[in-house]
Amino acid sequence: MRFCGRALLLIIACVVPAQAEGPDCARVATPLDRAICADPDLLAVAQRVEALSRGLVTAPWAAETARDHDIFLNMLPRRAANPEALRATYRERLQTLDRERLMAADPRLRAWLEDMPAYDCLILPISIYADAPCRAVDQGALGTLEGRARSYVLYAYEGSDTGALILLGAGSGEGAARVELIAFSWDERCERPWMLPGPVPALLWRCVMASSGSARRDRVWRPERDGWRERDVQSWRADLQARLDRQYALHRPPIVDFDAMRTVVRLRAQGDGVAPWVEVRIALGWDGDRLVMRGLEIVQIRD
Repeated sequence: MRFCGRALLLIIACVVPAQAEGPDCARVATPLDRAICADPDLLAVAQRVEALSRGLVTAPWAAETARDHDIFLNMLPRRAANPEALRATYRERLQTLDRERLMAADPRLRAWLEDMPAYDCLILPISIYADAPCRAVDQGALGTLEGRARSYVLYAYEGSDTGALILLGAGSGEGAARVELIAFSWDERCERPWMLPGPVPALLWRCVMASSGSARRDRVWRPERDGWRERDVQSWRADLQARLDRQYALHRPPIVDFDAMRTVVRLRAQGDGVAPWVEVRIALGWDGDRLVMRGLEIVQIRD
């Protein structure tokens, strides 16, 4: 197996060297940049944080690292006026990324990628759960896609509602199956994945929040030449809410029928227990990698 290359969620376990980068102190543009550039030690930490973040783009948990890093970056402007809070935020992020760097270089992870059946589970990054025991709870075939047989394994990590989906593609000839995708679920209980039909087949993984038992989250990926790209199946809900009368609120995520590309939502006006229900019938479609509304019909119903 070759351990370096380009991927989105393709599993290639190596740490890519990265050059340090931080704010351009010759062209300070924001209060945050001024706060960082005024403190040489903080500037060095900021450069190290950005270098580590870019160096983890090929770690198995790259998607989760990117999501957490976006949250970190959005938090920084609010810390700009408080130098001590800003330094503490940067130090915490540096420690987290450095632990993940060590985990990505762990020989156990490389061995797992080369000989997955010999291991019970994927090694999680230390910053998430340290050596959390886990077990395979489900596995099976997904069918053939683009001439390659695909299968999956679902893992559960004991003592938490954390899980992992591993997508495998059959190797060429007599080669072993290759890990193509790893995705984690947090505080969720997830169904087995399945392939969606269509001109561009995709993989669907549907989960329910463990704490509430009602809020649902769908994740959809489509295959690309060098990996799998996650599609945006969430943002259309904001478009729906914007088109609804303000007296109606979308309390639960709609359940999308991806085969028929439609969904139905029942709503009642807020604060009025006797107001009639309305049924919103929505036709959906793909605009690139984004799920969008193609049509909307609102029907008043009695009960």
